[in-house]
Amino acid sequence: MGCAEARSRPRVRGVAGRGCTQGDSAESVPSDLEAVPRCAASEARLSNATRILLIEDLDALGADVVDARERAGRLKAATGGAVTWLAVAPPGTPISPDDAGSKSGRLVTRQEAAPALRGLLAERWDRILLASASPGGGSLTRWLPVEALWWPTGLEPSSPRREWARIAGRARGERALAPLDRVDAWGAGWLFGWAQAEPAAARRPGLPLWDGDLVLALEGFAGVNGARVLAAFARLAEDWTGLDLVGWSHPVPDVERRAQSSGIGIRVHQVGPPPRLAESSWLSQASAAVLMGQSRISAGLVLRALAAGCPLLWVAPPPPASGLARWLVERGCAALAPAEPRAIAEALDSLIERGPAVEAAVERGRALAARHDRHALIDRLAGPLGRARSVPRAA
Repeated sequence: MGCAEARSRPRVRGVAGRGCTQGDSAESVPSDLEAVPRCAASEARLSNATRILLIEDLDALGADVVDARERAGRLKAATGGAVTWLAVAPPGTPISPDDAGSKSGRLVTRQEAAPALRGLLAERWDRILLASASPGGGSLTRWLPVEALWWPTGLEPSSPRREWARIAGRARGERALAPLDRVDAWGAGWLFGWAQAEPAAARRPGLPLWDGDLVLALEGFAGVNGARVLAAFARLAEDWTGLDLVGWSHPVPDVERRAQSSGIGIRVHQVGPPPRLAESSWLSQASAAVLMGQSRISAGLVLRALAAGCPLLWVAPPPPASGLARWLVERGCAALAPAEPRAIAEALDSLIERGPAVEAAVERGRALAARHDRHALIDRLAGPLGRARSVPRAA
């Protein structure tokens, strides 16, 4: 049978890489992904390829289903394998039909994650990778075999509450997976090595999304540091009359009340986390961006902000974000301020002025991001991800 004949047969819903024809039993093929019938030669090549399952937990600020597609592409380039991906949305996130699925992967809700993983793990895989900002992989590890590896994607702040959550997670069967290169300790440079910037998106932003100058609060205004950022902006607003403060958080009445009481209500805006297509427009237009390290932060988001030429200010971040902030400050790519409104306002004023020192920091940031392009990530992945023995099917 030739390839033309195979292509003429109708497509049937099924697992990617496992086509079936009209004469086959459609009931025996899971309906998660669309299968495309292939000719015998292409099926033979696929059967010899390394099969990789990539699970992407969209658990950090700046994470997007685009990350799963791009990571799958880098894995394929690094290993020559056949990559299937499954992205898990944050709780309460709606899924559009455009994001729901493709030939190589799909996006599911948190509630759909367990049955989707059980179906995929019934197959044979040479590699299973979990991409997550949670140390060791987080909550999805409870369904994965011990051979799975953790692809670090960002930072999770340490706090007593999160420590108790980890203890409760271990009681539910969660565990820490080994990182891709199986190292025992890591730092900021190591974390950035598993991420990539998107220089094309950073250089070609879309239309401006704001009429005027703005400062971005990437984590919004939650917590004590968020209140101090608002207080700092109230000081700053006296000198910068055309400046707005935009938070990437959903509207919170308490934030609106605090802004109104400080006299800056009409200049503080909570717009929610932007989609990836809009992210570069925000970052390229902003006079500065504030990070506090109070939530999980994608390493890719930090690199994209640097690539876009957006001056970064860290405000008293807790560990481990404090280590990342110091690493960037030591390399002259970011500023750091204590959690005090006057100090935050002075640091922002310096960034907005955009003097020679800030311009030099912006260029150093762009150069750092440029070193973390897709080619660097492919080279990094090629080392630890050689052909491995198969991961057995789940019982």
